Amino acid sequence: GMHMARDSRVLLSVPVVTLGDIAAARLLLRAATDVVVFLVTLTAFMAMGFAQLPHDPLSLVAAYVVLFLLASGIALANMVLSELSELPERVWTVSLRGLYFVSGIFYHPNMMPAGIREWVLWNPLIHALEWVRQAYYPLYVSPYLDTGYLLRWALASLLLGGLLVAAFHRRLRGAT
Repeated sequence: GMHMARDSRVLLSVPVVTLGDIAAARLLLRAATDVVVFLVTLTAFMAMGFAQLPHDPLSLVAAYVVLFLLASGIALANMVLSELSELPERVWTVSLRGLYFVSGIFYHPNMMPAGIREWVLWNPLIHALEWVRQAYYPLYVSPYLDTGYLLRWALASLLLGGLLVAAFHRRLRGAT
């Protein structure tokens, strides 16, 4: 979680183990868990007649990979910032609640007034959700999806998270 450096003090006592190693292992475990949960859930829903296979599985996988990269970069940045101060963790927790309402989960962009929709489309999560919808439903073509925008956010978050880990590596290792 946000206190990976503190939570991993035993592993970090091994000289060859770095924060990057621990972060990569945790991220890979998270990805594997997500895939297993998705497959089990989809299989169960299909068995009950509530779901069907995605229309474009490769596009769905691409959407997941880019969203995972975005989340990974944000997680790395949050890990570093929360080790430096308690404020980022509090701000992030409150911000997440607001992000649910402006990410297109509860309200489709078509249901929003044009002025609000223009602001909401700055949120990269809405593009991820639109990509998933488009990959899943055969007749759905999103007029709002910008995969390049989402990919730029994902790469920027990874760059920021990686730079923060590199910049504060010694301090984080000492926090253990």
